[in-house]
Amino acid sequence: MKNGGVRRRRTMRSSAKHLPMHANTMHGLQHWYQREFEKLGWMVLAKAKGYDFKIAAYKKALHHLKLSIEHVMAEYSDPDRRHDLAVLHMNLMCLIDHVEKDF
Repeated sequence: MKNGGVRRRRTMRSSAKHLPMHANTMHGLQHWYQREFEKLGWMVLAKAKGYDFKIAAYKKALHHLKLSIEHVMAEYSDPDRRHDLAVLHMNLMCLIDHVEKDF
């Protein structure tokens, strides 16, 4: 070992900043939303094959998407954007209810 056997911890560099977990752009949320809806068919197949770890990851992704939409909705003041986000949220809640019931 270097330094006479003394172990040193790695320290975070000043360039490594903490990013808010649920901060997203409107475009990013729309893309993520679309992918999760399209992924539902693959999750039906995964459930039939017994891939429960994929189902668990899918449920977690839906939960994170929900929190991200809620986070971004609180940041917008434009009524049109807020309405769009409310529709995304409403549809996502319908998907989450379905997934929780059937998976």
